[in-house]
Amino acid sequence: MKKTKRLAALALSLALLAGCDLMADVPEETRVMTTFYPLYALTLNLAKDVPALTLTNLVQPQDGCPRSYELSDWDAALIAGQDAIIIGGRGLEGFEAALTGASEGPAVLTAMSGLTLYNSGEAANEESSHLAGDNPWLFLSVAGAMEMSISIAAGMAQLDGAYAGVYQRNLSDYLARLEDLADDMAHAMERAPAQPVALLHEGLGYFARDVKLEIALEYPREPGSDPYGNDLDDLLAALADSGARIALVERQAPQNFVEALEAAGYAVVKIDTLMTHAADGDETAYERAMLDNAKAVARALKDCAAAP
Repeated sequence: MKKTKRLAALALSLALLAGCDLMADVPEETRVMTTFYPLYALTLNLAKDVPALTLTNLVQPQDGCPRSYELSDWDAALIAGQDAIIIGGRGLEGFEAALTGASEGPAVLTAMSGLTLYNSGEAANEESSHLAGDNPWLFLSVAGAMEMSISIAAGMAQLDGAYAGVYQRNLSDYLARLEDLADDMAHAMERAPAQPVALLHEGLGYFARDVKLEIALEYPREPGSDPYGNDLDDLLAALADSGARIALVERQAPQNFVEALEAAGYAVVKIDTLMTHAADGDETAYERAMLDNAKAVARALKDCAAAP
């Protein structure tokens, strides 16, 4: 915990020493927008009690892959009215270049810039080729969410220097809560027997490594997709070869797909990947979702071990 706070203090100090105020004249109201809900959930805690700051989120709850989201004219109009927009970057937003390459518009803060992501490897097929390379679902790791929070807080202190001290206090408090969350998740998993699991969503590797699951298969399936025909046959064949009896999918996975997995004899655990939430001002939503995920996996591991 002390190490994390030192990192947070260092990040903020570097931002302040840089002396780069992205908004030379701080307006009466600071308007900040995040692209996707997980970024909103983190920023909401970091911007707490900052006067005259309005935080909104661009993309509504999504069943599909965020990487495939395309900006509409309405989105562009909403973005143009902001002082800053916080993006994940590193491939999370397929429209990132439209924001970072613009000659005018809001300041762009990139939460995952410079952070270590793991590589997703090869795509399962040509249709999912955009899933290869750096995996931007870092927020599905609590440790990753902490790193992203440090980055966002440093950017906000740089953007809105008049309240840098507030961002620093909020960051310190939030990192302590996230460390407690990691401890609670570990406690939820501590008596769960080891069982090989299959990850059928591109981002679940972060979560699985956080809770120290035995990963038998990482299948780069696009979120919200409903494989059928040869694609489903290939997936089921990979599952059979893996030896896993438990499959992790996103909670919004199509029912047809879930039923196909269950019919093939697999226990299916639905994981909240934070993409189906609405930006409703709930400061503890991330913590509840991640702890519920750990508890759901622990139950499945125990049930699977008890089954004949």
